[in-house]
Amino acid sequence: MAQKINADIMKQNNRNEVLRLIRKEPCSRIKLAEKLGLTRAAISFICEELLLEGLLEEGEREASIGGRPATVLRLNPDYGVFAGVHFTRSEYVVGVCDFIGNVKKQKKGLVDPLDAEGTLQNIRMDLKELLENENNLLGIGITAPGPLSREEGKLGAVSNFLAWRNFSIVDYFEREFGCKCVLDNFSNALAYAEYSQNPDCERRYLELIIDSGFGSAVAIIKNGVSLLECELG
Repeated sequence: MAQKINADIMKQNNRNEVLRLIRKEPCSRIKLAEKLGLTRAAISFICEELLLEGLLEEGEREASIGGRPATVLRLNPDYGVFAGVHFTRSEYVVGVCDFIGNVKKQKKGLVDPLDAEGTLQNIRMDLKELLENENNLLGIGITAPGPLSREEGKLGAVSNFLAWRNFSIVDYFEREFGCKCVLDNFSNALAYAEYSQNPDCERRYLELIIDSGFGSAVAIIKNGVSLLECELG
């Protein structure tokens, strides 16, 4: 049993690595095998699974330097969509992007610091409107000012947000939309986004946010036990 579990974990890790590399840059099976140190047979098996599941699609052929030219694999932008909900202390932004991160549509609204339920009802309606003609909602990412708890999916003691304190915001969206939802500090999310869109950038950098207060994040995300790792001062 343990061997099967380990094999399943290794298989999933290899699938994730293939997707990560192709997200960074469309790539042929041969180059994937070289970069990951796997056999061509193993890579071909993984890629065929991902193609059949619709996560990948075949693109153009590489220039041939002798022999049959290799076919480039890329993420399928139409595999599904992700939704995002971003909170500030005064407004929210909801949006939908395709599988490779291209924003398809978005909408803004006002946040009432004294009425969490009312604000969330508005967000729910806006998001359902944006998702009306979309298929396969893969997940929802939620960002908010800190402090907050990722593990519990709750907002913390955000200043001037008494109605939102300890509100189970992840549970709310998972219940309403029936998909996986994650919550993170806005500063951390920006650092993730910077690296995601620029994978060749410096691996260590500071993201500084200046809004109604100061916030920061580092490229190598550090999750503190006090929930205050993104707060300055």
